[in-house]
This record gives sequence, structure tokens and C-alpha cells, in this order.
Amino acid sequence: MLSFWAQVVFLKFKQKLKKLTPGRPKVILIVLAVIFALVILEFGLRMVRTEMDPVFACRESDQELHHRLKPNSKCRSKTSEWDVSYEINSLGLRDREVLPKADGEFRILVLGDSYTEGAGVSAGERFTTVIERELVQKTGKKINVINGGVSTYSPVLEFEFLKKNFEKINPDLVVAALDMTDFKDEIGYYNFLNERNINVNPQVQADPDYLSVAAQINSSQASIQIFKKETKWQENKKLPFGLAAKMFLRQSKLYVAITNLIKDKLNEPYLMQGSPPFIEGDVETDIFAMVRENLPESVYGTLWRLPKKSFGQFLEFSKEKNFKLAFFTYPHAMQVDGYQWGKGRLTRGFTRGQVYATRPLDDLVKLGNELGVPSVSLLSDFRSESSKKLYYDWDGHFTPIGHEAAGRGLAKFILENNLVN
Repeated sequence: MLSFWAQVVFLKFKQKLKKLTPGRPKVILIVLAVIFALVILEFGLRMVRTEMDPVFACRESDQELHHRLKPNSKCRSKTSEWDVSYEINSLGLRDREVLPKADGEFRILVLGDSYTEGAGVSAGERFTTVIERELVQKTGKKINVINGGVSTYSPVLEFEFLKKNFEKINPDLVVAALDMTDFKDEIGYYNFLNERNINVNPQVQADPDYLSVAAQINSSQASIQIFKKETKWQENKKLPFGLAAKMFLRQSKLYVAITNLIKDKLNEPYLMQGSPPFIEGDVETDIFAMVRENLPESVYGTLWRLPKKSFGQFLEFSKEKNFKLAFFTYPHAMQVDGYQWGKGRLTRGFTRGQVYATRPLDDLVKLGNELGVPSVSLLSDFRSESSKKLYYDWDGHFTPIGHEAAGRGLAKFILENNLVN
């Protein structure tokens, strides 16, 4: 129907043009035809609905934990890369109902974000299921691994969840994750917890560690903050003409689509429609700031302060409640090799063929050693399987094969450290 009316409009316009230009200037006609075709293409692209993942139907805000999976809900997560179902138990976890511990049962709670929750895979394909399978087969014990992953949780929210639900879950071992995006998330969630506590009790003082970290980050990245303030970044109000012209073009879906086809061939970072979603290395907007090669050392050190504090709280709580504790981290695709996450990495400023900083993975293990807590990086486990598709090409979460690698690596770590004895 759209094509029919486009032809009708164009033919009418062509007839009027002939009357206005008896010499029938074909050049003008061709130029106008091209412009008309581009407008139709742009309109068509804008008519295509942006893909949304309906798994958000299983999520809700929470006054204590910022957000959570909605207890006793069901939903479906469908994208161009997967189609999986979600069933949430009464505790707000994507897992079986947590029952009182059976005689002889050894219970493990694994805490983490969307990689632990299992974005893009069925519940039975997640690495927590692999851990349970491997440990039962190799020990013969009655082992129950509970998946405590909630999308975007960082260590401080993982700890808050543990405190709130410890008596109901009653774990013998808690395994807490650190994701490369958690360094940014910790700042936001500490701020949320500060505001939450002050709302409950106005006499409560703001967390000095959070205030110090926020101030140091702003000071260390003063040039970025000044740029964003002076240009009203993402508002595009005070940009130089050349940059303003580029921002104007980025509003066009057609321009962005054609540009990204070229950039894909040239192995250059993609454009995103609209204002740039992040500035590389800017802690406020770049979720992967921690793995940027040019991140200043002062910023790197400061970003560790809040995760260190959160893991220290885990340790003190484990002593109070008498449970075993372990920490783990895993690589994102661009830390494994240059080709995993082949499409999506270009949307985040990473190019194909390049491997990015793995220092934070090593430093988590060092932190565990300092605290006396068994800790592991799964980098070697993923690199040994890098000939396989471990991450989704666009989204970047683990594929079922990636979960298998993570599960086997963690099960091996747990056994080697005698954590189920």
C-alpha cells in the first residue's frame, strides 16, 4: 500500500515538473527522485519497531534492593538471538522454589548479575546447573546450587540481597561474582543505598567512602566533565558546527544504517542513532570504562574502592553467620580474543581482532588472596574454548557453550579448594 501511494505521488509530481520545465531536465528529475526515495526509505526504517526484550515484564523496582525479579512471575525473553522463558520463584529468583534444607544437603548460593541470571539461555543451560551436575557426579553428595543472579546487580546489591534472604536460603557456601561493568554500577548503587538509608533515618550520614570515590572520579576526569557541561553533551545545544552537523545526521536511521555497513567492513566502531550513548573511559557513561587501555591509573585504583568494601562486608558476614565464601570473575568477550561478540563489540567502541585489558580479572584474585577468600578468574577456561561460540554475536552474553565453560571452570575451582567438604 505504501509503495502504491508513493508511485502515485511521484507520477503526479513528475507531470507538474514537465509543465514547469518544458526542456525536461532529467538531471533535476533524477536528483528529486533520489531525494524522494531516501525520504521513503527513512520513513520505512522508522516504521520498523525497535526490538524490545519482554523479560522486563518479570522485573520491578524495589525500595530496598533498587530492583528485583518479580516474585512468582512468568515471562518470555525473545530477541533475534534467543527465545527463552522465565519462571521466578517466591524469593524473586529465576530458580526452583527454595525449600527447607534436606538432611545431608550441601547448599551453594551463586550471586551475580545477568550473566549469572542467564540472559539468553534456558534455566537448565546456566552455569549454575553445570556446577551442580559436575559436583554431584564427582563427589556423590547431595548438592543443591541456587542461582541468585539478578540483572545489573553488583557486589553491594548482591550483599544486600544475601543479608535480606540469608535465613530463608541458609547456604553452606556463597559464591559472589564480580563483572567488569560492576565498577560503574557500584557507584550508582551506593548512591541509591545512601538515599534509601537517609529517607528511613534523616540522621544517618552519607557513606564517606561513596562520597570520596565520587569526588575523586570527578576530579580525575575533570576534562571529560567540563566537556559534557560546556557542550551540554547528549543535548547537542552548544556544539561546533561540524560536530553539530554529525549529530544531526545521526538522527537519521538510514544514515546510521549505511554508515554502519561501511564501518562493519572497515572494522570500525558503529554509530548509534541519536546522541552518542557514552564517552569511552568516562565512568559516568561507559559501562566498560574499567577495561579501556587508556584509563588513568588514578581512576583505575579509585574504581576498586567500593567493590573492595563490598567484598569486605561479605567476609565479615560469612564469619558472623558461619558459611563458606568464595569470589569469582569471568571475562567479557573482548577480553578472551578478538572475534567473540563479533557484531556487538563494535557498538561499544571495541574493534574486531583486538583483545582488551584483563588486569581487573587478575586483581580480583589478588583481592581474594588479601582477604583470605578463595577466588578465581575464569579467563583461562574461556580462552581454552575460544574456538567455539561462547558469546552471542550481538548481545554479548554467554551462549549455552559459554555457560558450560563457566560451569566446568567453577566446579573445578570449588573442588580444588575443598569448598564442599
